[in-house]
Amino acid sequence: MTKRVGGTIRELREAQELGLRAAADRLEISPAYLSRIERGRERPSKPALVKRLATLLGGDPDLLFRLAASTDPDLAAFA
Repeated sequence: MTKRVGGTIRELREAQELGLRAAADRLEISPAYLSRIERGRERPSKPALVKRLATLLGGDPDLLFRLAASTDPDLAAFA
């Protein structure tokens, strides 16, 4: 079974013992938007948000990019 980006983000956030609202505040997004991402209703809209999520949650940005089906603009330059 393929792991989804939202579930991974939720697992990382919970491992950090970080509440949804606190994480959303630090990411400068709404808690509702973060909740939709975690539930798989939306994907992170921009590569910059994926990078901020990885930084905040201590995750691997490359993994989150693959799961989010996003492209890191720094990597796209090498294609």
